[in-house]
Formats: sequence, C-alpha cells, structure tokens
Amino acid sequence: MNPINTEISSHFVTVKAETTFKEQLAEFFASHHPELLANESFKKTAITICSMLDVNTIDQAEKVILTLQKLHRNEYGIIEKELNLTPEADQGMIELQNIAQFLKNNSENLETGLIMTARLYQEARATIKNKMKQQVFGVNIDAVIHTDPRYFSESLLKLDKNGNYGTISLTPPTMIDSSILNQLHSLANLEGDNFVVIGGGGGSDSVQACMTAMLLQAAGKKISCVMSVRTAKFSGETSSGNHAGEQQRSIENHGGEIFPGVFIVKPDSYPSNPEERFLENFPAEKFPTYLVMDEKKGELAEKFKAAIAHATNGEKKDITVLDIDTGGDITYRESVENGAKSTPDQDKRVLDAVIQTGYNAKVGVLAIGVDSPTYVNEVLAQAQAKSYTIRHDEADLMVNQYNEWKMDGSHPTRFGKTPLALMKALSDQFGIQTINLPKKEVVDKPQNPWIPFIYIQQAMKKIMFMDAEKLNQAISLK
Repeated sequence: MNPINTEISSHFVTVKAETTFKEQLAEFFASHHPELLANESFKKTAITICSMLDVNTIDQAEKVILTLQKLHRNEYGIIEKELNLTPEADQGMIELQNIAQFLKNNSENLETGLIMTARLYQEARATIKNKMKQQVFGVNIDAVIHTDPRYFSESLLKLDKNGNYGTISLTPPTMIDSSILNQLHSLANLEGDNFVVIGGGGGSDSVQACMTAMLLQAAGKKISCVMSVRTAKFSGETSSGNHAGEQQRSIENHGGEIFPGVFIVKPDSYPSNPEERFLENFPAEKFPTYLVMDEKKGELAEKFKAAIAHATNGEKKDITVLDIDTGGDITYRESVENGAKSTPDQDKRVLDAVIQTGYNAKVGVLAIGVDSPTYVNEVLAQAQAKSYTIRHDEADLMVNQYNEWKMDGSHPTRFGKTPLALMKALSDQFGIQTINLPKKEVVDKPQNPWIPFIYIQQAMKKIMFMDAEKLNQAISLK
C-alpha cells in the first residue's frame, strides 16, 4: 500500500476524530507555513515520512516538517525524489529494506536519520545509475541500522552489488598523516622564485592552480602564468545526464592560438559548447592564462614549453613548473592489480609532461583525501612530500575568492566537488559534510548522479608539495 494515499487519521488523537491526517497537515501548513501550502511534493514527502514513523500527534508531524525544511537542499532533494518513485519509473526504484525501522530508531535525532537516509539512497543511485529501468533495486542496510548514529559522520558507505540487490557496509575513511612528512612552514621557503602553475586535471583544477598562484605571489614568488589542461575532445551530456557522444572542445573570444592547441584565455572567453563547464576565465582575471588542449599524443611537453616561452618573452631561466592536483587522485599508483583504480590518464600525462619540460618540476596537491587511495600515506612518504598548512588569512582569501566567483554552489555551472570540499575544510567543518553542489547534478541526472557527501579531514587544509620525478617514481612502484 502506498503510504502517500493512506488515510491514517486513526493514528491521531484529536477533537476531530473524523479528520484525516492529510487534512490536518494541510491545516497545519495553512496556519504555520502558508508558503508550503501549494507544495504538493513536499506534503507528500512529509506524509510518507510521518507514516514510516507511525506519527500519532500533530506535534510529531510538526517535528517532521521542520526537520525536512532544515535539511540541505541536496539532502532533501534526494529523499523527495526517491520516496516518490515507483517500480515503473524509467530510472528504477530503490528499496532500502527496513528503512522505516531505521528512522524510528533515530526519531529522537531525526535530522541525523534523514541525512543518512539520503546518503543511502544516493550511494545506491550512483551505483545503479539508470541501468535498472522499471525495476526495483533492493538494498540491505542492516549494518547501518545496527551502528551507533554517533559514528555516521565518521564513516563512509560501501555498496556491494549483486544483480538487483545490494548490501551496504560502513568503512572508516583513510586518514592522511601529515606528521610523518617534513613540514613547510612558509611558502616563501618553497624552492623556486619564478613559477608556472598548471591545473593538470581539467574541471576546476585551473581555479585551484590560480588559488595556489595567488598564495605564492603573496609569499613573494613571481607568477609567469597559469595553465589549464583539457582533453581536446570530451563526452557531451544532455540535460538529463545521458551521453551525447564525443565532441571537439573549442574556445571563443580567446586572445590567440600561440601554438597548435594552446590558447590565450581572457576574462571574457567562453566555450563553444554552452553546456560545457568552463572556469578558465577566472584565473585569467589574475594572471596570464593559457588553455592547453591535450590530444593524448605525447605532445603536452612541447605545448607547455611554448606557453612558457610566450609568457616569459623567451626568458625561460629559473622556471619552476608546478603541477596542481586537487583531491589526491594523482597519488594512485600507475600499475595496479585486480581492477583497482590507477592514476587517471590525464593526470599521468601531465605529470610526465612537466618532467619532460626540463624545468624544475614540482607537484602540489590541494584537498588531499577527497579522492585518494588507501595507501596515500605510503606514496607521500616515498615521494618525500612536504606539508604546508594554509594559514587563516590565506584561508579567508581563498574562501572569499570562491564566493566572489560564485563557486560556492550559488551558480548552476560554476562548481566543482573539490573546491566545495576545500571550502568546508578551510572553514573548519569536518566529518561527513554535504557540499553545495547544484541540485540538478545530484537528483536530475540519473545517468551520472553526483554524490554530495564528502568526508572532510584536517589534512585538506594543507598543500602537499613534492618533486615531480619523486612522485612519478613513487606511483610507479608496485
């Protein structure tokens, strides 16, 4: 029986015994929250949650409503979507087994229970995407039901899928131990005076490269330019998240193609494809900026050298090339077994290319831990990484700049998982956090739904600097 359509007035003790809960809830909306009176989807979601909790007083119903209102837009959006799907839905229906019992167990701290419910649904949705059309995907959540809720914010979710069924388990996050590393106490002490800073992984890496360049400049370093590396072709996406085929990447209103596949980016440059997420014009507000197209043909080193020559007017002495990675996926080993994740291809191509330029080549990792392997501490130690803790004034500068550029989740196309996670760390918000991704990326694209829940740890307030060659050797080890 669908709880949305169930009349549960018998569960209420009221002066109007004949009044249905649905009608009482409508009266409550009208008297206390008239702005929600016409929101049928919210009312249906609230009724469903109340039914699952066996609510029997209007005060309890009010608690449900107020708690739903308090949730982050992505937490609520996931719950609203998943609770209102049916087995006939094109993207399939997720059935969290014993979810009503779980919510009852957490009725005293309903917000904690609802946030975990959203996490469970999204973990399952990200696993099946939209590959189970008009089917039910059952998920065993017993491990969560039997876990003390105090540990929810310190635990990651893992889903093991077997056909139309999955089992959720909780795992501890990998903690980055910076105490085993040499400490860099000032950016002024970082080797090199004249820096070329490269965002090597596409996406928002160019913005993090710019942020790093701003910190280096404030520490007295010269910044010759910032570069962003993007694949020359990319997989297009429809508004629903479905693949639209491979497309050629191009840029409009640029400042000139100074070398084949190397473009000067201006603050008012924009991508030829309006649906493409383009952030390179932000670094162009601060520094000379170049967009480097990666053809995947081993040509990146020559392109880097061409951009450096252009930026320095041919005076290329004492250059330090700093490859910026965000999240830490560059620390995955190049060669792995049993299908484990390896270094992303683009990250590895850029790493190889900065070494091949012949300049002093370094790597900087921001927000390490967002996407790092379980053996990350071993790689950092082998690469002889130096750990730099971002100062409070530097954190304020970065957060304010993200806000100015509307990369705080307030703009539908200016977003990145890593900068949003980094902003949480810089604001001292730790544990499992819900980041401010655009809601459409979370709930409206079943082909590729983003997970907005990230574990934030202290190490994300640090920048890990390494010699590029030493890191390359460390990730080449088996």
